[in-house]
Amino acid sequence: MFRYLMLAVLVVAGALNAHAWETLNDKNFDSTVRDGGCVSKTDFERCVSARPIFVRTDEGPSVKRYLLASHGVTTAELEAMLDELGVSTSVYVDYVWDNEGGRGRKHIDSVAEQTVLFGLMAEDGTTELAPPIYKKVWPVSDKLILVRRLNLGWGFITPGDPASFRALDFPWDNWDWYFGNQASLPSMIMFRSKSTTPGLLKYTVINTDGEPSTTIDRVKPTKGDGKPFAINRSGYLGFPVRTEDGADTTVFLNVKTRDIERADPTFEFVPVGWRITGEYDLDVGRKGFTFTPMEKVGTISSGHGIISGGMYMPLDDWDSALKPNPEADEQKIIGIVPIYLPDEYQNVRGWITVHGDDTRRWYKLVAHAPEEDARGKEQVGEKDELDPTDIIRYAKYFPPVADIWIGSADEAKYREQFRNADPRDVPPPEQRVVVRLFDDPDHPETSGMTDWVSTGNDLHRRAIEKAYDTDISTMKTHPSDPQALITNGVILTAVVNAGQNKDDREYREMTPAQRQAREAQREANYQAVLARVQVSMADEILQSGRSVREYVNFYAVAKRHGGKYLRAYWQEYGHLPDIADSGEICNRFGQNSEECRLVWPKAQAYYAEEKAKSDREAQRYAREQADRRPDPNWNRPSKSKEPRCYNNYDGTETCFSD
Repeated sequence: MFRYLMLAVLVVAGALNAHAWETLNDKNFDSTVRDGGCVSKTDFERCVSARPIFVRTDEGPSVKRYLLASHGVTTAELEAMLDELGVSTSVYVDYVWDNEGGRGRKHIDSVAEQTVLFGLMAEDGTTELAPPIYKKVWPVSDKLILVRRLNLGWGFITPGDPASFRALDFPWDNWDWYFGNQASLPSMIMFRSKSTTPGLLKYTVINTDGEPSTTIDRVKPTKGDGKPFAINRSGYLGFPVRTEDGADTTVFLNVKTRDIERADPTFEFVPVGWRITGEYDLDVGRKGFTFTPMEKVGTISSGHGIISGGMYMPLDDWDSALKPNPEADEQKIIGIVPIYLPDEYQNVRGWITVHGDDTRRWYKLVAHAPEEDARGKEQVGEKDELDPTDIIRYAKYFPPVADIWIGSADEAKYREQFRNADPRDVPPPEQRVVVRLFDDPDHPETSGMTDWVSTGNDLHRRAIEKAYDTDISTMKTHPSDPQALITNGVILTAVVNAGQNKDDREYREMTPAQRQAREAQREANYQAVLARVQVSMADEILQSGRSVREYVNFYAVAKRHGGKYLRAYWQEYGHLPDIADSGEICNRFGQNSEECRLVWPKAQAYYAEEKAKSDREAQRYAREQADRRPDPNWNRPSKSKEPRCYNNYDGTETCFSD
């Protein structure tokens, strides 16, 4: 399907390898050679581009040119080039270090090693039309080359004649090249400058001799670095311009003829961003967008919250076979409205498709690709998921609503709620989707509708589908004011978030000692709340006549509060889970308290029995030790001085003496 292409994609429709050459340097020179960007995959000093650039001729047919790059200039060669241009070696070294990321020793030798210079080859791929002595080279036509010399000067040279250099003699602050990858659409160079009308731009197209041939003035800029024109692959550039009387219109330049051919349709650039992944949370790094040119076909009426302003359709690309069909699948789409969310979400994060006719309209919220569609499944999570051409095709997968409003709480009430709060803690108000559902969503042309109901802050279709699956009588509704329906809920959520923000901020501002004290106080507060909850649960057990065994924390309440709780626990168990708790209870409530009298006799008997057991064990041990003592009346026989002998039964004896 056709896409209008912006500069980021222009080189896909134009000179792909030329774009790579815009960033060719000593760091990626070898990889460019190895990856096939050059004719030779083994020459790491001289590279002739593997792909040609088609350039214009006065005779008509285009001719090929090949970019040339050289890596490995010697110090002497570089110094000679600089000297010829009157450039100080030290000044040039400083420039490279400050602007091109010089590395190693800050010296002309290092600069020479890192230098890549450019030239241009003829169609035969062997004849040099421009030697590799330039910082930039681009072919304008068969008889002109745009170059940038080492002294940073831009100008034109005649092929084969570097001495023919002539500086650009018209005002400009930037230039771009387009197309050039096919003979039917040869390369075209266009220069940008400021318009004489403040705030607007001027673009100048040059002819084969380098002279201005067509000028598009009073071009409306886009925000950021976006290019303020659209291009399609059939060879047209479209410029939104402002006329002398202040009206907005569009002019279209034919790249083949370099002439302005038409002044319609009027279009605007819409910054289409990434989808919202759920409840307005963005994926990291997904805040980029693509400027998409769209034809404005009307405006949406007021009363839709932040959904307001223009209603658009993708541009006709002069090929009806490729134009999206808004009538397909009986969708009757008359336009699509971008959803711009506040603050960091200011790029388009979804679309409202508007259906019907001048007498009756209905809407669909389309903020993601449907996975049941083959292309949609491939687009989920991709940057072009919200491409407007596809949105029209996807509309058939989404449920219709009779009316839709996206917005937030009443601003005055929101401000009043946080009138005394620290602004650093107050969160931005959350957005909500509010809709009127159809009684019969299969027939939106004739169906009745419900009051306003909120589907929350989820832009996914599941939210509206869930609302259709819910009994409307169980939902909070409002007959006429969608904002009144959601204001209190948004404020309540903000109050909770503001409290958390305040808590986090104060914690960050504390000293370590203050943080420790706060944590201790929080723990104490938590334990106090926990104790109250446990008492409440214990009361519920007693009041309902249920067993104390049903509440695992009943004993904690009984030990802490005694009274009816301890009596109920004792009645159920007749003992404490830990006999040592008896002493704690007596110490807490007093030796003569009811609680102590209840638990201490059992503990006293237990301790008495334990003492008796201990005494018996001590007596037994004493007896055993006594039995092991020697008899004091036993006398050891006196030692004999006579030897004791034993017969070995071999005719010998073995004798011992004491």
